[in-house]
Amino acid sequence: MSRAPLSSRWRYRDLPIQRKISIIIVIGMASAMIVTVANFISFDRENVKRDLGEEMRVLARITAVRSAAAVAFGDRQNARENLSALALRSTIQHACIYDEQQRLFAFFQRLENAQPVCPPLLDVADGQQKDSGQLLEVVEPIFRKGLRLGYVVVASDLSPIAERTRKWIVTSVFVTMAALLVAFLMTRRLQRSVVQPIIDLAQIMDRVRGSNNLSLRASTQGQDEVGSLVESFNDMLQIIEKNNRDLELLYRELVGKSAEAEATAASMELRNQQIRDLFGSAAHDLRQPLQAMSIFIQTLGKKVQAPDQLQIVDKLRQATQNLSSLFKEILDVSRYEFDLSVAGTQPVSIKQLVGKVFLEFEALAQEKGLELRFHSRDYRVLAHGALLERIIRNLLSNAIRYTDSGGVLLGCRRRGKRLAIEVWDTGRGIPAQKQQQIFNRYVQAHDEEREQRGGFGLGLAIVKQFVDSLGYKLTLASKEGQGTVFRLLVPLVDEPVRVRQESVQPTMPIHQDTARVMDITLERLQDQEATRILLVDDNADVRSALKLTLNEWGFEVDDFADVPTMLEFYRSGGRAPDLIISDYELGQDMTGDRAIHQARTSLRREVPAFIVTGTEDPGVWQTVQATGFTVLRKPVRPARLRALINHLLS
Repeated sequence: MSRAPLSSRWRYRDLPIQRKISIIIVIGMASAMIVTVANFISFDRENVKRDLGEEMRVLARITAVRSAAAVAFGDRQNARENLSALALRSTIQHACIYDEQQRLFAFFQRLENAQPVCPPLLDVADGQQKDSGQLLEVVEPIFRKGLRLGYVVVASDLSPIAERTRKWIVTSVFVTMAALLVAFLMTRRLQRSVVQPIIDLAQIMDRVRGSNNLSLRASTQGQDEVGSLVESFNDMLQIIEKNNRDLELLYRELVGKSAEAEATAASMELRNQQIRDLFGSAAHDLRQPLQAMSIFIQTLGKKVQAPDQLQIVDKLRQATQNLSSLFKEILDVSRYEFDLSVAGTQPVSIKQLVGKVFLEFEALAQEKGLELRFHSRDYRVLAHGALLERIIRNLLSNAIRYTDSGGVLLGCRRRGKRLAIEVWDTGRGIPAQKQQQIFNRYVQAHDEEREQRGGFGLGLAIVKQFVDSLGYKLTLASKEGQGTVFRLLVPLVDEPVRVRQESVQPTMPIHQDTARVMDITLERLQDQEATRILLVDDNADVRSALKLTLNEWGFEVDDFADVPTMLEFYRSGGRAPDLIISDYELGQDMTGDRAIHQARTSLRREVPAFIVTGTEDPGVWQTVQATGFTVLRKPVRPARLRALINHLLS
């Protein structure tokens, strides 16, 4: 029931304006005519009925006066004659006279053969008038000398009133039709003066939308509201046309400037790529002599015995370490923008990520007599793995460098929806006045020890840049003389795997048990007879220095500059190695992982192996990491190299 009015209303809203106006005028005119005619007919009917009643009352009174003597003397015949005189009035259907006891005394009815219509007894009051819908009855008393002798009842039909009503209805129908014709003519007139201008305006709108020609204008046919609407529409088109011309000019300028900017950007990108390629190649070439220097100094330290010479070797080792640290920090800064441009976050296992760096820093900590521990469940964080690993490396390196006794703890704990990665140390701490400046470039907590400890104050600056760019949060708390804690907040992916919580030395990604590494010392490995290492590197200096160091550690080394020579050696009966160390870039068509696979195929055994590379090309570095082998970046510290060899041979 409730949907019909809503549906009708929506259909009416969708009608054209002309039809809406026609419907309003026709319905209004028809409603007015119907109400007017109905009121008029009702008023006329009541007036005619009132006049008829007055006329019958007069006739009834005359009959009562004439019949008073007949009723007084009981002359029924005379009474009937008096009633018959009423037959002259065609509308009177019957008349009755009742005596004083209201009993029927005489009557007259127009239809003689019909059943008597006058009741035997009368039960009405004086002057009463009854309307039964078909008959109108009037009752008048009969008096003689002041005494009531009886009553006269006169009844007339209402056929004249009905006939008069029918005539008025027919007349009203014709008048209504004439009114509707006038309404139709009015709507036609309104169409020309109101509707047609609106239709013309709509057509202009359609033409503007279809052709996008803003120069079109609608014609004005008057100064009324519709005319004002048309003028406003034309003014709006003029404003839009002007703005469109301005926008076209601006667009042409922007297109020209955009083309220039694109050309400039392409040129700069090409130049930056050339610089990156040149820098990567130069970095690779620089890493080779740094690697050789580090190994030669390590070997030299074992050759000399004089205290003054050992002091010179220590200073030379410290200078080489400072040079290597500076080189790595400069590379980190230079790679900063590139790493951010390719950075993509994904779920990362925190244990697996830390396991890549733990073994390296464990060896460095042991060199200083420090204890390095890792404490965490296997959480998964949403991070860019390479950048997060670099942040943790820098924080651990900083902690070990500035801690003289005690130890360093790397721990992880849940903080709501984020994971707090914390690096604790028992070092000298950071003065309160420098805790805000420590993240600036070239700032160190203890500048007076810069020359002794090395470093150039770039490590924490790089960390802060990475943290800010990745949207992480890094805080520190330190007390001078007691130690420092750095706290990095990283978003968690899901709940950690529920495993037994304990302090562990994490594993390398492709091995199972690193806890045994500490039980296998270099001396025990040297006790094993003829431990042999295969070394493949196309740089003669690096290969010679590394072979010398390995020999000093008690290993037998078979070194080769290329793969074909190596394969020929083993085909001719050369002894199989216990470990393979290979450079990654061995020529245009050969890489370290392929060299290891070919060696394993030739030897028909899965020999433990790892790769050493000096590449700075991010794409190449990702390819190297994707090989599945453990990878060390040149220059490699001897302690780290020794720890990895111990681990793989264990």
